[in-house]
Amino acid sequence: MIKKSTVLVLGAGASMPYGLPSSSQLMIEILDGIGSEGNALFRMLRNLGSDPGEIYSFHDNLLHSDQPSVDAFLEHWPKFVDMGKQAIAARLIPKEKKSQFPHRSIQKGDSWYQYLFGKLSVASPDEFTKNKLAIVTFNYDRSIEHYFFTTLKHRYNLQDKECVDLISEIPIIHVHGSLGKLPWQGSPSRPYGPKNSAPHVADISDAEIKSASLQIKVVSEADKRSQEFKKAYQEMHNATKIFFLGFGYYDLNLKRLRIRSITGDPYDGDVYGTSYGMGDSNLKIIKRKWGVQFIFPPVKIYNFLRDHVILE
Repeated sequence: MIKKSTVLVLGAGASMPYGLPSSSQLMIEILDGIGSEGNALFRMLRNLGSDPGEIYSFHDNLLHSDQPSVDAFLEHWPKFVDMGKQAIAARLIPKEKKSQFPHRSIQKGDSWYQYLFGKLSVASPDEFTKNKLAIVTFNYDRSIEHYFFTTLKHRYNLQDKECVDLISEIPIIHVHGSLGKLPWQGSPSRPYGPKNSAPHVADISDAEIKSASLQIKVVSEADKRSQEFKKAYQEMHNATKIFFLGFGYYDLNLKRLRIRSITGDPYDGDVYGTSYGMGDSNLKIIKRKWGVQFIFPPVKIYNFLRDHVILE
């Protein structure tokens, strides 16, 4: 059980063990999908009302922007926001796969959802509500709440309503929106993954993609004054431990979280983050500028939680 107030802040890398792409991978997949009128993603955008010339313009500007993510690009291109959100939804929906839980991740040794759940898990489901954990996620996918719900249901032989009541005690805040509510979260909703287990963009209906895209908030829409960012800040401000997992540490995201107002004196809590695949010089800048601490040598999220973090 986690008794000390803890917040996990999730970036794209946190969902990668469960089949979702990194920010750069998503960028590449969208560019590949809109580079030709013969591609399924291009046709889908056209079916949803985008002019072919505008789609090509979106492709060319995105390609030459040298931005780290599609979200960052859309910050400065409001005319492409609707098209960009539709492309993001179209690429992410097929990657929400129930088959990722739990076997594939266990085989890969990246099963940090399972490890975290082990720290939350108790003998009685009633005690689950005593965990002091909140999750702030910049990701659109719903993999972690899907995992919590499914595992609670099957581990403790619970009804859906009982699982909902337990999960509601652990705030999961999507500061940039999500691909929609899961069926147990209310309506309108959509299941985890594409309907009919559609593996490709071409097999997903335009209506499903459009509906999911409307729930997404790109950076320019997810203002720091939004209710989601306010909730995130409140949870972080009250926490004694904050851990960034699979996070890219872009200045704008950290600024909107107001992390420096939390890590500055006289804060005496722990603020650490993973840094797998990031350069040492960049990490020194992040540490100095934002007050986030790092473990060396860098490790993946599962090893970070298991070997370097005390969740209690």
